Amino acid sequence: MPVNLVAYLFTTVKNRCLNHLRHKMIVQETANQLQEEYIITLRMNLDSLKVFDQNIFNEQDIEKVITQALNTLSPKCKEIFIMSKIEGKKQKQIAEELNISINTVETQIGIAYKKTKGRTEKLFTSIPLSLLFLETVLSNWRNSRLCIGI
Repeated sequence: MPVNLVAYLFTTVKNRCLNHLRHKMIVQETANQLQEEYIITLRMNLDSLKVFDQNIFNEQDIEKVITQALNTLSPKCKEIFIMSKIEGKKQKQIAEELNISINTVETQIGIAYKKTKGRTEKLFTSIPLSLLFLETVLSNWRNSRLCIGI
């Protein structure tokens, strides 16, 4: 009987070790796949940026694109979007100032992003590039000397 107990313990430990190693292999394979996907995404973003020629647009062109995109919005949506992205106000602050709910502010910002993204996509063939353009311009515009008479 003691021999069987030793064999049982040995087999149990062996199987636990094999299960642990299999689990480690699966975790490593998953990590490798995620890393490969991340590298591919970075390469796509880098390629999009390489294609983008910053000299294509001067300040007046950027100003015109922003003005046209903002003019497609309803007055209230435009006001909320400007307060959020250009003036840099928090959603809670906007909701309090306009006496509306935070959900309304979030919804209006989402609508504004969709509409302005559509306007900038017409200029670029790459969706990530148009999103990058919109985010970059809005973040820089807030702190720049551009003024489009809003």
